Order: sequence, then structure tokens, then C-alpha cells
Amino acid sequence: VGGSTLFTDASVPNSAAISSWEWNFGEPSSGTNNTSTLQNPSHTYSSPGLYTVMLTVTNSNSCVHDTTMQVSVNPKPQPMFSASVSCVGDSTSFTDLSIAPGSGISAWFWDFGDGGTATIQNPKHMYMTASTFNVKLRVTNLANCVDSIVIPVTTRPKPVAAFSYTSFFCPAGQVV
Repeated sequence: VGGSTLFTDASVPNSAAISSWEWNFGEPSSGTNNTSTLQNPSHTYSSPGLYTVMLTVTNSNSCVHDTTMQVSVNPKPQPMFSASVSCVGDSTSFTDLSIAPGSGISAWFWDFGDGGTATIQNPKHMYMTASTFNVKLRVTNLANCVDSIVIPVTTRPKPVAAFSYTSFFCPAGQVV
């Protein structure tokens, strides 16, 4: 869902060339986008499900033939993550909270916003400057459907430790 489904005409012309194609993508709610006259069209389905797609071809002798096929449209995964609060030079822990309805997650790609990347489910990353970074997580489900999310993650500066003291030294045996 959300990505285009590509259809490839595999009709055999036999003795006369195919002169027209009429596709019906089985999704009446898509209005005029539910049909196409292209040889190899694409269609974006609005929701997951099983759709009956029909192709009607006409050859140059005006002979007509049609065929139908069931097309399964899978839902996109739903990416989400959380990040631990961290300071510069400490590891920020990222926890994948993504779900893949009716499937499972097969791949993760993290872009930490500072040039660093990772491909594991729950990575750790060390930021070297205090800032807010736009972290992107792209997930792929078992049906090869992909989606991503960007969440700002802030790394805080470490405090600077300092102290002062005053010493009143009195040598032994002296009275002031």
C-alpha cells in the first residue's frame, strides 16, 4: 500500500498484433484511476487486500480476449523507535518499535543524522557534538514493502566539572 504496483502485459499476439489493452485494477473506489489503456501500467492501491485484476486485449483483427488474476496488496510496515537520553561521548541506545501487520520486519536501516548508519534492529550510536539530530529509520517487511520515519534526537552537552578552595595553613607550634 502506498507504492505503485507494476503490471506487465504478457499477452501472446499469435497471428495478429495486439492493438489495445484495457486494464481494470479491481479497486472501484479509486475512480478513474481504476482503469488504464497502457500496455504496462502501474496502480497505487489505497488499502491492503486481495484484488481481482482484469486485462482485456484486442488484436488488429478485432478479436478480443480477457484474463483475470488475483493480486495481493500487502500493508506497509509501520516504523517507530525510541532513543535514550544521552550526553556527548556517551552511547545513545535506539529501540526499534516498528510493526509489520500480517508480516514481519526483515531489514532495518538507520541514519543517525551525523553521517553514521546501522543495519541492526536496536543499535547504539555515539554523538560527538551536542545538538538535535534528525534520525531516520527505514524498515522493510517480508513482502519487501518499505516505509520510514524521521524523529529528532537531542544529545546534551556534558557539564564542566570545576572547583576552587581556600587553604588556611597553620604550621605546627605557631600562634597568630
